[in-house]
Amino acid sequence: MKTVHGHSEGYKYAHSYDGGVVDLQYLPEEMIGTEYYNPSPHGKEKAIAEWLDKFRKARSVDKKNP
Repeated sequence: MKTVHGHSEGYKYAHSYDGGVVDLQYLPEEMIGTEYYNPSPHGKEKAIAEWLDKFRKARSVDKKNP
């Protein structure tokens, strides 16, 4: 029903893509680029920082390959 009305038009299901990452914009324009969390280079946050870096790089690759 939803696809008949165009509700899912343009949606990319992340699990269908390598790495499970797609570049879809969910935030309003005025919030784009805002960083809400910056992990420190200490303890578990170091691993989170590494994961975030890989995630952000994967998103930028997706922008180049729609």
